[in-house]
Amino acid sequence: MRPRNRQSIAAAVAAMDADTKATVHVPTEHQEQVRLFSTIDRHIKQYPDLACIAAVPNGLRTGIRTAVKAKAEGLRKGYPDIVVDVAMYCPKAKEMFHGLRIEMKRVKGGRVDPDQKVWHERLRARGYCVEVCRGCDEAWKVICEYLGIEGATI
Repeated sequence: MRPRNRQSIAAAVAAMDADTKATVHVPTEHQEQVRLFSTIDRHIKQYPDLACIAAVPNGLRTGIRTAVKAKAEGLRKGYPDIVVDVAMYCPKAKEMFHGLRIEMKRVKGGRVDPDQKVWHERLRARGYCVEVCRGCDEAWKVICEYLGIEGATI
């Protein structure tokens, strides 16, 4: 299809330029979380409390049978993605926490759903520290601050 006039030509050139520009890749929440657990695994021998960190597979794409089974077993919509089952006193908050819960999001995009907000408030009211982290770097920083780990790099 040929452009009919100068405006059409300009629009066609702009469209071609837009197609050829490099797009910035923003890792998915899954990719960020995989990177985080890879970091945790690398440091687990040096910092044993890292062994008390686990993921909750709420975002896992499964077949209907598996989803029904998981729900029957207690998987709850909106529960945070990562659990750190270590009770700690947080000097910054001047508070004792039963554990840390992390809601993982992409560095850009991603929003906290209403179901997630309900869980966050419910857990905070019961003595848990709850943080929403945008990406692996932020989650690692939160975990290190919570556990008092200094100098551990990603």
